[in-house]
Amino acid sequence: MHLNNSNSVRFSVATAAALMLLFVGGAFAHPDLDVHPRSIENALRNFELRDTMWVDNEAGDAELVWELEIQGDSLEWISAEPRSGRLGAGQGQIVVVRQNGRDLDAGHYYALLHYTSNDPTRDAFDVPVAGHTIEYPRIEATWAVPGQGEWWGLDMDRIVGRMEWGGQYGFDLNIINRGSARLDCDTILCNNAYFTFVPGVFSLDPGANRAVRVTLNAQEVGGNAGTITSISNAWDPRELNFRITATVDSAFRRGGSLQDVAFNEDSPEVAIADLDTIFISSAAGARIDVIAGYALLYRIARNGELLLRGRPNWNGNQELVVSATLGDSVLSDTCMITVNAVADPPDPFDLIAPEDGDTLYFDGGDSLLIWQNTIDPDRDTVRFTLHIYQAEGLDTTIRDLTDTTFAIRDLYYRDDLAGEIHWEVSATGGGEVRNAWSIFGFFLMEGRQAVQQEIPPSDWNVLQAYPNPFNAGVTISFKTPMPGKMAAVIYDLQGNQLETLFNGDLRAGEHHFTWNSVGFASGIYIVKAEIAGNSFTRKIVLVK
Repeated sequence: MHLNNSNSVRFSVATAAALMLLFVGGAFAHPDLDVHPRSIENALRNFELRDTMWVDNEAGDAELVWELEIQGDSLEWISAEPRSGRLGAGQGQIVVVRQNGRDLDAGHYYALLHYTSNDPTRDAFDVPVAGHTIEYPRIEATWAVPGQGEWWGLDMDRIVGRMEWGGQYGFDLNIINRGSARLDCDTILCNNAYFTFVPGVFSLDPGANRAVRVTLNAQEVGGNAGTITSISNAWDPRELNFRITATVDSAFRRGGSLQDVAFNEDSPEVAIADLDTIFISSAAGARIDVIAGYALLYRIARNGELLLRGRPNWNGNQELVVSATLGDSVLSDTCMITVNAVADPPDPFDLIAPEDGDTLYFDGGDSLLIWQNTIDPDRDTVRFTLHIYQAEGLDTTIRDLTDTTFAIRDLYYRDDLAGEIHWEVSATGGGEVRNAWSIFGFFLMEGRQAVQQEIPPSDWNVLQAYPNPFNAGVTISFKTPMPGKMAAVIYDLQGNQLETLFNGDLRAGEHHFTWNSVGFASGIYIVKAEIAGNSFTRKIVLVK
């Protein structure tokens, strides 16, 4: 604190004295030296100035003996009286300091008032004194809240109140240029990085002042303290040199709220919230629990982000509950998650028979085009469209099929259907389409001849099944005019191979196979027989 000319001021400061106890007359006692103010500075400019300071033993309980020595390079401009004294417990006295600038050259003058005493905690004490005979800037700080600061600094607890980990707290520091020249401040610094200053760069004319915002980022629990300094063109930039303290409490609290979120079904993971900002905790180890229900899948990333997605093809509304537990304390929040329905195509499926490259012959029997059944994930009704076409551009389209087979006899009117045949099935559900396609070989209509085949189709007995429908067992019969390898297989409508009736060599003639359907459910099944490169299929119906 600086004193102006002809002013006598007494300052009361709580001195942080360490206890060094003296044993006097059977009791512990000690003197206590305290000097006010801690610095004196004046603009001399050919004037003689007078300042006063108070030397006291107010906090002591024994006699204080003190002496004063003036130290410096040039001392003709300064004097002080008295230069020594004895003070009883609780007593004090004034020391008058005179500065004579009448015969000084232009410049800055500096001295120390060096006190020594019998105070065991402060055997030496210096009061800086500065005098100036030229214009100069000065930098000084006052507090935005009167009476809340002391000469040594500022206690933020008294200004801001309770401070909690994770928050930001601030106040305005008033910077003054009490000098006689323009002040240019390049930086305001603190050795505690949690304190910041805005602005840190500014200029002030003599007598001007401005507010600087001091902000504490409360990231350290407990006592936070720092020393404020500056870099400026002030004659002594250390004039802005004080302590700032702040006590930060630990925290476990809600810092925000979960927001309702909507996204489409089958979407990739969606970021719901940063849980570190929803649940504020200064201590590690808080347990996070999420109740998302069966329909929602979640994970918490390492950075504390909560990510969410719905189960495949699920849509609807689901409440999300998130809680954090630390010791005996529990915080929780809820939000509503809406998963919007999106139309999905039916599941993939394949064509079963005939297989690519098969050759079919028709003599009036029940040869089938067979494909797998499929399910629409949205539970929409699935309908099939069958496309049959040749390279010449002749094609047939049969729509709105609900069965997974189509009898070739239904194409009787296409007596020109022969050669390489392409066929394709489209499954439609909820407006979405899934396709499957294949190619089979020659198909001969009744009464036509196959130039490439030595044995006419009439010599083949088309695959037969009796009884059909059947209850427990069905007999499959087949006549072949030539020996060769044969395979007879039972499929379901999903294309799953259920049972092989025969796989090996057969002589020419008629053959019979029996399928015992014990353990199988009622429904439609497919018998497929292949012999000598020819493929035959028949639909059979099991009724229990």
